[in-house]
Amino acid sequence: MAVKKTVGRMAVRKLAASKQRAVRKQAAGSRSTTVKSRKKSAATAPNKRLLPPPGEVIVRMYRQGLGDCFLLAFATENPADPRYVLIDCGVHMRQTEGRKRLLQVMENLTAATGNHLHVVVPTHEHADHLVGFVQKGSPFLKPDPVSIDNLWLAWTEKIGDPQADRLRAKRGSARTVIEQAIKKTKERANRRIAGIKQLTDRVERIREFEKPDAKMFDAADRSAVEARIASLGGPGGANKAVLAAYLRRFGTAPPTALTTVGQRERASSNELALGLLGMLANHAEYCEPGQRLAIPDVDGVRAYVLGPPRAERLLKQDKPAKLRGSSEHEFIETYLSGGSASFAFALSPALGSGAEVNDDLRYPFAAELRRPIDGSKSSLPPLYRHSYLGADSAWRRVDGDWLGSAETLALNLDGDTNNTSLVLAFELGAAGVGPVLLFAADAQVGNWLSWRDQTYGKGGGTSCTADDLLNRTLLYKAGHHGSHNATLKFDPRARPGEGGGAYGLELMSDIIAMIPIDRAAADKNMPTPWRMPHRPLYERLREKADRRILRADGEIAPLSANELEDIKPGSTAWEAVPGKPGLFWRSADETFSAGTPGPLYYDLRIPIPNR
Repeated sequence: MAVKKTVGRMAVRKLAASKQRAVRKQAAGSRSTTVKSRKKSAATAPNKRLLPPPGEVIVRMYRQGLGDCFLLAFATENPADPRYVLIDCGVHMRQTEGRKRLLQVMENLTAATGNHLHVVVPTHEHADHLVGFVQKGSPFLKPDPVSIDNLWLAWTEKIGDPQADRLRAKRGSARTVIEQAIKKTKERANRRIAGIKQLTDRVERIREFEKPDAKMFDAADRSAVEARIASLGGPGGANKAVLAAYLRRFGTAPPTALTTVGQRERASSNELALGLLGMLANHAEYCEPGQRLAIPDVDGVRAYVLGPPRAERLLKQDKPAKLRGSSEHEFIETYLSGGSASFAFALSPALGSGAEVNDDLRYPFAAELRRPIDGSKSSLPPLYRHSYLGADSAWRRVDGDWLGSAETLALNLDGDTNNTSLVLAFELGAAGVGPVLLFAADAQVGNWLSWRDQTYGKGGGTSCTADDLLNRTLLYKAGHHGSHNATLKFDPRARPGEGGGAYGLELMSDIIAMIPIDRAAADKNMPTPWRMPHRPLYERLREKADRRILRADGEIAPLSANELEDIKPGSTAWEAVPGKPGLFWRSADETFSAGTPGPLYYDLRIPIPNR
């Protein structure tokens, strides 16, 4: 549907252009692709408030690419005053023009909400979920930032919780080991030892989820965010901000004065994002599994906290168990387990970080007997130079092989961060019978399995189980961009000896699926492509959703010419969702001005049943 022409259109465009100039100035000099495209996008500005009809909720899926950003608008008794819930705001560094695309998303977000969010849900500490809060030009950094009433966080983020502090300290130790390993591998790469550069590249790319593109968040941006957090902290805010960052990462107070905390104690962009949100929000809720949450002033809707679990054996399980003889899946405990944590500490002396991770292990040789291996040939005896460093002896040297353990550690750290995802199930209408909107973040195997360990809604009348919620799921936000280990189909614990029982997606039926994936970004060789979405999972989603799949990019071509393509909104006007009476969807009338063209978002309108 074309934008309606009005007599005051020129005035509107002037106002919109003025707003766009302010955005560009705030974005540290970033420039739009063309003035013409910017004006076209801004032409929709007069009526961008997202206002659901009475008794309904609108779910807006932003399409910036490889990254999550979902806005839920719940109707209240006042049609002009809905309640807004934002779930994540990020984009991955692989995404082409990710910074500009996310800025355009946030521009729409602030207009849609009137610069007021009633609930913000940062699901876990990965840049493709959080970088929008701290990137260049973010509206959350402005002098008049987005107003936030409530912040919902996973219990794993709570400072002062003994278990959370301990797990956070382990993650900090793991990061330290990885950082030292990268430093060492770079040193050896400079000495031209074979294979080291490739290893360094692999480890750094694994950590892409933990860090944003430098174009979005650099050293200057870090200083600006830290200063902003400090200013929000009031008198002594700088010290409090540094302390909060240190506690969030390591779970203990820094050993030195707060004003002299060094580089290692500086928080990541993700930690700073959580710190900033904590300062902006009026209230923070640290969510426990099984907890029931209410959305302020919204009747007939409740949110159940499914994960992350308190059981550490499940927090450790991020890979699929080997099921039914499949060679595709295997069970791998992660670095959070005692054995692998000990491994991290054991690795630290060789990296020169033993004191920093506070372990009691020592080097195998006295200091006066240790010599670093140096690839420069000027200072080495001929025998050593030709025999040990010779190309034909490379297979015998440990060189960078032991440092390759850092690659495994980085993989485990990435998976375990995913497993701390805050997973929410929004139940609409009467408790125990209404449809469910399931937002699984990046939860992996252990998180999913834990959902069966508690009941939901206790103390609020009707209670329900995880299976019940899955059976009633209407909308499923696919976990981790549709990867192979973030949507379950079996629970191996359900029927011992029989390969498990149907679970997860297999309990859902007649759903609508949303997948924040850009396959072109995932397929980039950085240094290896990611197979997202996982094809077997995608095909099963097509079956469960009857092809109603909304993506951040185009659809995947069907396996055969006999298969039909995915179904998605075909108009900017509300249209009935095929096969779902009473539901409507639409495509945005605003398109991206950077990167691949396409609608800025998809909207899904869902009625809230009798309350």
